[in-house]
Amino acid sequence: MAQHDTKSSTSPSTALFLLLNALGFLLLIIGLIATVAMTPPHWLGIGITWFAGLYSLVMAQMVKRRPLRRR
Repeated sequence: MAQHDTKSSTSPSTALFLLLNALGFLLLIIGLIATVAMTPPHWLGIGITWFAGLYSLVMAQMVKRRPLRRR
């Protein structure tokens, strides 16, 4: 008897959305920790980290709103 997968797999767009959100929040938290931990703060590195985190969150929203294409 053959086994069949009864659970639906996560679509690639949903997986990308979750990955981008996780990366964005992780980068924002790293930037916050770096701001608190460093004396004096290295603002260029913190700014790049915050920018990358916000960019990742914005791209996640764009992936979420993209229409689903079926072939």
